[in-house]
Amino acid sequence: MRFVALAIFLGVVAVIQVTINRQIATRWGLAPATLLNTGLATIAAGAFLGMVAMFRGGSFLFEPSLRLSDLRWYWILPGIFGFMLVAGLPWAAHHIGTLRVFVGVVAAQMVASVAWDHFAESIPVTATRIGGALLAIASVVLVSAR
Repeated sequence: MRFVALAIFLGVVAVIQVTINRQIATRWGLAPATLLNTGLATIAAGAFLGMVAMFRGGSFLFEPSLRLSDLRWYWILPGIFGFMLVAGLPWAAHHIGTLRVFVGVVAAQMVASVAWDHFAESIPVTATRIGGALLAIASVVLVSAR
């Protein structure tokens, strides 16, 4: 249950992040707002790495090894995708509103997650998963109607 609560919290944080970035972009421009956001995220990530290295959590997620020989080319994608989210979401929210953006994001995440679980994780596609994704798509249609 705590991870569901974490997901809900992060969903709220995402909306706040986008709306504040949109305000910054309105005053400074989108590129400086993106630089500020990703710069602070880089500092936070460095602090997190330092904290984890200091306390050694014992979990595979929190046990840094940093072997460059492990590096894979596609590991750059999350950083690029993160940049696209930081730059793209406030821009989209400026043009169509925060509600439409996030309903669209959630619907796309639902559909992509069903596909990912099926093809990459071998988690079966069930009627309830398809139904949930279809409801998410229906919500995009409903909030986009004028």
